[in-house]
Amino acid sequence: MYEMAQSMMEDDYTTITGDISANEDLDIPKAIIDFKTSENVYKMALSVGASIMPPSLVDFLK
Repeated sequence: MYEMAQSMMEDDYTTITGDISANEDLDIPKAIIDFKTSENVYKMALSVGASIMPPSLVDFLK
């Protein structure tokens, strides 16, 4: 009976450890690509915003 309970607990531990690993591990290349894509979109949005807004007095005071 003890061996069966121990076996079940070991199986549960293996399953839980695998689930945690699948949820928390990071795919480094995908993370870098996602980061660079977000960075490029952000820079393009700033560029578009800067080109739409006319120069103001603050720009001349710099």
